[in-house]
Amino acid sequence: YYATKAYVLSFTEALARELEPQGVRVTVLCPGPVSTEFQARAGVSGKRPSRLLSKTAEQAAKAGYEGFVQGRRLVVPGFGNKLVTLLPRFLSRSTVLSTIQRYQSGRDRKGDGWPKRPKA
Repeated sequence: YYATKAYVLSFTEALARELEPQGVRVTVLCPGPVSTEFQARAGVSGKRPSRLLSKTAEQAAKAGYEGFVQGRRLVVPGFGNKLVTLLPRFLSRSTVLSTIQRYQSGRDRKGDGWPKRPKA
């Protein structure tokens, strides 16, 4: 999951740079936790993100749109989320990876909304 997020960020920033001479704007939105029904459908429960980090879908969409209109390549809405993106600059990779692993492993995954695949 996190590897895909890193790829999308890197790809989008490179694409924005390549298309800039043609006048094409490309923006990547990194909203942090967004409160939607996705978590329940995916069976992710347990820890809730702090209110400092969490955004509504409307807040995330508005920030992304405004950033795009302003020609920003990267949009990270909210002070808390901006602060979190700076932490890897001051912490070792090992510390960052351990922290992410602890956060993710403490979440229950009991999908209630996705049908189970029949066994072959």
